[in-house]
Amino acid sequence: MSLPIYQRVAVTDAGDVIPGAEYTVINENTGVAAPIYSDRTGATLLSAPYFADSVGTIQFFIAQGTTFRVAASGGVGTYTDRYVYGVAEAVLVQADGSATINRVGSDGVLLDLKKDGTALGSIGIKSGALLVESATCGLWLNGSSDLVIATDGNGAGTNGAMDLGGSGNRFKDLYLSGTANANALSTPYAGKIGFNTSESFTLNGQDTPQYGMGRAAVASPMGISGYYGIAFATAVTERMRIASNGDFFVGCTSQPTGGASTGFSITDNGGKQQTTHGVAGTANSYVSAFYNANGKVGGIRVNGSATAYDTSSDYRLKEDDVPMTGATERVKLLRPINFAWKVDGSRTDGFFAHEVQEVVPESAGGSKDAMKVEEYEVTPAVYEDVTTPAVEAVLGEDGMVITEAVEESTESVLVTEAVMATRSVPDYQGIDQSKLVPLLTATIQELIARIEILEAK
Repeated sequence: MSLPIYQRVAVTDAGDVIPGAEYTVINENTGVAAPIYSDRTGATLLSAPYFADSVGTIQFFIAQGTTFRVAASGGVGTYTDRYVYGVAEAVLVQADGSATINRVGSDGVLLDLKKDGTALGSIGIKSGALLVESATCGLWLNGSSDLVIATDGNGAGTNGAMDLGGSGNRFKDLYLSGTANANALSTPYAGKIGFNTSESFTLNGQDTPQYGMGRAAVASPMGISGYYGIAFATAVTERMRIASNGDFFVGCTSQPTGGASTGFSITDNGGKQQTTHGVAGTANSYVSAFYNANGKVGGIRVNGSATAYDTSSDYRLKEDDVPMTGATERVKLLRPINFAWKVDGSRTDGFFAHEVQEVVPESAGGSKDAMKVEEYEVTPAVYEDVTTPAVEAVLGEDGMVITEAVEESTESVLVTEAVMATRSVPDYQGIDQSKLVPLLTATIQELIARIEILEAK
């Protein structure tokens, strides 16, 4: 047997304590003294009347279902309480000030909250889970370490808004949906997020799977689909990968070599980043295309045996065409030279960009002796390690922590900011030697015409 407890301090209506108050406990159904006990099990019966201590405190246990009246009287006034105990213990206040408030039911121990007789919700243990619930929503933490926030208040989680749990310290189910199973890639819901028990993650921005984001298994590949999201799932073919060493792959998992190995990659090649394109067939196909506001202006294409570098040349883009004249005289103005590069001394044939620019302006970029402004660091920033010593916790007289302990830590603190300045540096010219081909072709044609005239004489 477990009896509910009655515990109170007798005070007058004015709030004055009644020390040594005399208590009588009357069963209102019978009008006679109700049996009260000094222990929860009902082993020791207390005699009536019962006297409070020097500060007016009284405590006793009484049978469940008892409707009783408590009257306290003393030299400074009286006090009367009426109680009906139809359930187990309602309030227990221990000597150290701790309190237990509960409702015991078949499925747990709960504190029911009401306002003006209307149920607002409950707090407590239900079906083995720590539960905070109302009629329309709930939060509970069960024995499997599942934390559930749901749109229903029955503790079942069938309409979970969010469920963080499962073994292995991972997300079991995370729904921001209000709808069960909204985590499946096959049944996405707009604006939903889900982690399910197969370790998949879905983020659905629209109503079809291609606009979702999902991770279906640890070992599955990663892909991107649609313009509303990213997909990580076994049901989605891998489309992009960034390897641990920094290599980047699109449409492949290793450097593509063409044929069955297609895609694009940026990989480390002995400390140099190498860009590789792999195409399936041998027909002419572009691996790079260049556009500006006027449309496509060029590209890089490959065929079965070679690579071509295209620039816009379609006749439909041109007008007012006339034959070239005086090509030979212009070629004579060019000054082909053999020169050495300053950086390594290697020799090659070529031109000075500004000299070619005077003859074929479109072949060179920039201007002769051009300069540009460059920012540079005069002196670097200075940092200093600052160590914060450890501090022990400060405890109060009751042993409670007043100030938490702090471990020793070291932080790099900026002492002096970097000093920056600007300087003028060369803005070097470049040359596209392919732009000389029309002039050279016209020159050859002029020379052929001269040769044919001389041969005809």
